[in-house]
Amino acid sequence: MKYFLLNKEEVKKDIFVNPKLVRTKSWTKIKKYQALKKKLDYLYKQIETDLKSCNAWSYSTKDIIDSLLHDEVTEITSKDYNALYGIALYDDEITRIKMCNRSDVLKGKLWGKEIR
Repeated sequence: MKYFLLNKEEVKKDIFVNPKLVRTKSWTKIKKYQALKKKLDYLYKQIETDLKSCNAWSYSTKDIIDSLLHDEVTEITSKDYNALYGIALYDDEITRIKMCNRSDVLKGKLWGKEIR
């Protein structure tokens, strides 16, 4: 059994602050968690620098990285990437569907605003 004081500095500064005392049997698990967290933080930094070097700044934000790590994403080929890269430049539906049909991933017919 290990015993810990969580708010040492607060108690030292103000004697009327109650100490936060914790006892645990899982100290080794906590140490493993901390070691894994350090490794994960290091990997996250590597992912972040890689995305910044390969993409525009807007595609290396925390939201984009979290989406890549936690959401279901679709892997595409470089041909599809090149076909879809310029789609944001076009405003009308006809041109946008033509750009989508150049790729294999979003190929289809336009039904209203939906591709089927």
